[in-house]
Amino acid sequence: MLCSGKQVSGRIPQGGGIRGYLGSPSGSNPSDFSRILASAFDTLSSVPGFPEAISFESCDHIIWAPKYRYKVLIGDVRLRVREIILQVCAEMGVTIIKGALSKDHVHMLVEIPPHVSVSDFVRRAKGRSSRKIQQEFEHIRKRYWGQCFWGRGYFSTTAGNITEDVVMGYLDRHIRKDGFSPSA
Repeated sequence: MLCSGKQVSGRIPQGGGIRGYLGSPSGSNPSDFSRILASAFDTLSSVPGFPEAISFESCDHIIWAPKYRYKVLIGDVRLRVREIILQVCAEMGVTIIKGALSKDHVHMLVEIPPHVSVSDFVRRAKGRSSRKIQQEFEHIRKRYWGQCFWGRGYFSTTAGNITEDVVMGYLDRHIRKDGFSPSA
């Protein structure tokens, strides 16, 4: 297959056609599709003008809380959680538009690249911060003895042009009260 004069390599699995990519009964691995799609994206990204031709603007409003909604996000714990979340965002290419760390929940408006799912971002942010917080703070490790710092699940919704203003206003009130700004 040719794309702007560059060879796009990829092998169709045994099942043949697109059905083979999607995990047909012939036994192909569903991760093959992800691997081939990632390979195609890497190849296309080397085509001149490709990054400029694709743009995205998707703001996600994400909230999650510590287990039992305990008010533990204070002092050094709060600063460390903020640091870890910023680190995960930098690694995954996620841009924090606004964020608030209240005493009992994390509240963010983020722009996530299309190749990163919201669930992958939240899984990595919650997982890494839980592990590191419990390693570094003994009082947290004792309080959350089951090795679960964060509660199960999270809230996520996309923010359109109208609701984005409402979310930004809400986050501004949190920042003035006790939140954090990504630039601070």
